Amino acid sequence: MKNTLECTNSFGELAVNFKESKYVLLVCREGHVQEKTLHYALNVCKRIGAGLDILCVSHSREVALQEMLTNVPHKLIVVKGAEALVDYVKTHTAVTCAVISHADSLDIVGKWSAADCPLVVVL
Repeated sequence: MKNTLECTNSFGELAVNFKESKYVLLVCREGHVQEKTLHYALNVCKRIGAGLDILCVSHSREVALQEMLTNVPHKLIVVKGAEALVDYVKTHTAVTCAVISHADSLDIVGKWSAADCPLVVVL
């Protein structure tokens, strides 16, 4: 099943095509994501026809991403710690790749070798 969703955000109009069987995982820390990292993840979704999952590594359940993602179709997952991130990727085989900003990647990259998924670090 293929859907086309129109997304309007600070980057202008983006049409995101996705199949429910493929997802790009955008990883953020404490509910904050850099705009260029979000833009990169949305472009990957558009190019490969995937949906967007956002996994927030946080110490609390409070996430401040909703304002930035108002018109972006996504699924938000909140986990605690880098190990939970790797566990999520191991158990969700529909994740095609994970996108993370350089600032958030410091303690995750070392643990990522256990995951069977490409990790894209946006500088």
